Amino acid sequence: MRYHARWVLPITQPPIENGTVVETDGLITYVGPRSGAPPGEDHDLGESILLPGLVNTHTHLELTAMRGFLEDLCFSDWIDKLRTSRNEIMDRDALLDSARLGIVEGVEAGITTYADTCSSGVRT
Repeated sequence: MRYHARWVLPITQPPIENGTVVETDGLITYVGPRSGAPPGEDHDLGESILLPGLVNTHTHLELTAMRGFLEDLCFSDWIDKLRTSRNEIMDRDALLDSARLGIVEGVEAGITTYADTCSSGVRT
């Protein structure tokens, strides 16, 4: 599969105008100018930018559903109330659903890798 885009941002080298990323059996085998890409099935992504997925190195996915909760407290009061409230209002299934929601929201924003700090032990 050859994915063509107006710009390819390989991160380790300058942006490539009219670039191509080639995928073979789930692995990226080529990143470079379209003119130098090996043969394959073409997928033209048009006026897009193709870049690696984002990495979020500190998440609390199980708390996604509590977004906006306890907004008007100083940090020390907020964290204490958050811990207590989480245990009072969310059971294991709700925490897992909340984490799954956080993953969906992240993927929609381009995040492909998470380092999650989860105190409940739920796994997605």
